[in-house]
Amino acid sequence: MFDHYEQELFTAAVAAAEKQGKPVSLLVVPASDVFEAIVVTAQRLDSSRIICGLSNKLTSDEQAKLTGDAWERLPEPKPRLTMEVHEQTGKVREYPLGPHTPRMRPQDLELMHRVWLDVTSDPRYAGAHHYHIVALALEELRRELNTDELRADLLAKLLDEMHRDQSPTPPPTEE
Repeated sequence: MFDHYEQELFTAAVAAAEKQGKPVSLLVVPASDVFEAIVVTAQRLDSSRIICGLSNKLTSDEQAKLTGDAWERLPEPKPRLTMEVHEQTGKVREYPLGPHTPRMRPQDLELMHRVWLDVTSDPRYAGAHHYHIVALALEELRRELNTDELRADLLAKLLDEMHRDQSPTPPPTEE
């Protein structure tokens, strides 16, 4: 259960902690699903942050997606967790797990605001807030995704949007 790789990893972790003058508690969690083991352990330890290295087989986005999927399967109460993936280059990518405030591109904020201005130009809707616009748009999207005739077209548009990125969202936090 504790092979050469784990021995090297634990030795390096202890050395790094000692170098920083920090205490460290090491733990081995046997599991058949590493992503589930990570989030279950974080939940049991009442952690707020998961820090890991980049997988040899997955991109950081794929690691985050699989970890997020495991988070979705956790029993309640689900902790608010942030996952950091540290790449060998020193780049750190940060992923909030579960429901969270999304990062938005400047053009998305501008579009939301323009729609809000259009709606609130009618005095009957003067009390509308930006979140009302977002809620309505999301409800309409959800409804249309559940309509067979519209789903394929919407998903094609989503792929176009994902590949368009004229002014991409900055990558998850880099430290």
